[in-house]
Amino acid sequence: MAEQADLDHGLVAELVVQCRLTAPRALYDMPGWAATYDIAALYSDVDDAKQLNDDRIGRLLDAMYPHRAMLWGEVIARAAREYAIDLSRLHADTMPIKFAGLFAEQSGDATIPHLEPGYTPQGEWVPQLKLFALAVGDGGLPVWFDTLSGGAGDSPSYVPQFEAFCQHAQLATLLPLQEVIVIGDRKMPTAENQLAWLRLGVSYIGPTTMQDPHRQTLRMLLDEGHGWTDLPSVAQRETAKAKDAHTVYRGVGHTVELTDPDTGLAYPVRHLYIHSSALAQHEAQRRQAEMSAIETELQRIQGVVNKYDDKTPEIIVRRVQEKAFKKRSAKRYFDLEVLRHPESPAAPLALTYTIDQERVTRDTALDGVYMLVAGGPAAQWDDASLLQEWKGQYKVEHCFRLTNQLFLCGPVFLKNAQRIVSLILLIMVGCLVAGLIARQIRRALAERHEPIHGLMPEGRDTLKPSVTRILRAFADYSLVLIKRMDGRLLQREFARPNPVQQQILEVLELPHPEALFREPFQALHPPRG
Repeated sequence: MAEQADLDHGLVAELVVQCRLTAPRALYDMPGWAATYDIAALYSDVDDAKQLNDDRIGRLLDAMYPHRAMLWGEVIARAAREYAIDLSRLHADTMPIKFAGLFAEQSGDATIPHLEPGYTPQGEWVPQLKLFALAVGDGGLPVWFDTLSGGAGDSPSYVPQFEAFCQHAQLATLLPLQEVIVIGDRKMPTAENQLAWLRLGVSYIGPTTMQDPHRQTLRMLLDEGHGWTDLPSVAQRETAKAKDAHTVYRGVGHTVELTDPDTGLAYPVRHLYIHSSALAQHEAQRRQAEMSAIETELQRIQGVVNKYDDKTPEIIVRRVQEKAFKKRSAKRYFDLEVLRHPESPAAPLALTYTIDQERVTRDTALDGVYMLVAGGPAAQWDDASLLQEWKGQYKVEHCFRLTNQLFLCGPVFLKNAQRIVSLILLIMVGCLVAGLIARQIRRALAERHEPIHGLMPEGRDTLKPSVTRILRAFADYSLVLIKRMDGRLLQREFARPNPVQQQILEVLELPHPEALFREPFQALHPPRG
C-alpha cells in the first residue's frame, strides 16, 4: 500500500465484508456505516469513519485484482483446514450478475471480463457479468468462483474452472481427484464436458435435456421388460407431510459407452431415467391448462373468420400463431386447416382444427420423467445413490443468495471491470463467512439436540437457523457510551446480551463481546491448561 495510507488493505477488505453482511445497501455510504457501527471504537487503527471513503476502497479494489485467485485460494485453503470442510462433493452452477448505471469504456484486454448486455433468467435485457461458482455439499459453502464476461457460454465454463480449482497451489494437496464428484445442472453434462471429466478420472452427475432419442430408448427399455424401480428419497420440504403425500420417485436405467475420439477409449456412463410423481402432476396440469386456453382462443377466432381483417388464410393462420399458440408448448398437439367454401361467397373461409390424441397419450406416459447422466466411478453406483447425490444440487443456490440481492455502491467502485471483479471477490468472502456461521451453529445444535429458543418469528424455536436470522438477532446489539454530566466520554462497554443472543454465543462457544473488545486474541485463544 502507499506510504501515506492510513489503513492497510487487509483491514479495509475486512470492513467491506462486514459492511456487506450487516447492511446490504451500506456500500453506498461506507463512512456512514462505520459511524453507525462505531468502527473507530472497535478498531484501534481507525481514527475516523471518514477514512473509509470511496477513493480508499477504490484503491483496495485496484490492488486486489491481480492477486484475486491467490487471495481466494488461500482463504479457502485455510477455511478448509480450520473447519474440516469436505471438498469431495462439488456443486457447480452459473448465474448472471446484473448492473444498472452508466459505465466507462471497457478495456480491450480479452483477459478482463466485459460487461455485456444479455437476458437474465427473468427475461430482463441488462448489462451483466457471469458468475461461476463451485459450492461444497458440506454446508453449501462457496469454494471456488470466477467472474466471466456477460456473454460467456455456460457449458464451456465448467471444466476450465474446475481445473483451475484443482491446480491452485493452496488447494491441490486437499483435493484427491479420485474422491471428487462434480454435480451440476443441465448446462454441465455436454459430450465435451463429460469426456473432460472422464479423462481426469473424476465422477460427475447431472441432468440432461430429454431428446427424442432418449425417449425412444426409454420406451425400448420398458418394452424389453425393464420395469420402474422405487427410489427412496424424501425432500426436506416434505418431511413434515404425511407419508402418502410424499413425492414418489421411480427409476429405470442402463449403462452406455462414451468413446474418446482422440484415444479410442470407451468409458462406461450411466443413464438413469427418473419419474417424479409431483413433476408428472405438474406437467399434466400445465398441458391441460395450455390445451384449454388454446381451444378457447381457437373457438373465438373461428367466430371472427371472414370478418374484420380475417379474410385470407395467411391472416387467419398468423392470428392463431399470435393469439392462440404464442409460446405454449401444447401447440404441437393441434393441426390447423383453413377450408374454402366457394358455394358460400359471404363466408368462404372456415378454420378447423384437430387434436393429435395419440401424441398426447404418448407424451402423457412420459410426464415427470427426466434423465441423469453419471460418469467416472459414480457410474457404478446404484440408482438410489445417484438420485440422492444429485438432489443436493440445491445447495449451490445457498452461496448465490448474498450475491443475488440488490445493493447500492458508489460509482467509483464500478469504475472499471477490474474493480467490479474485486468487489465480487469480497462479496464471495462474505458468502463464505455467512455460510460458515450457519454451518457451525447448525452442527452445534444438532449435537446438543436442543434448538435456539425464540429466534424465529412469534418466538418459535429452530434447529436450523439461517445466517440472515442469526445476524438479524444481533442487529440491535451495540456499544453503550457512558458519559459524565459535562458530556465527556468515560468509557465504552457492550450492552448485556438478550436471551437469544446469549444462546447463540454459547452455541458457538464465543466469549462475551466485552472480552473480544478488550483482548480479542486472548478471548478467542485462551491459554491451554
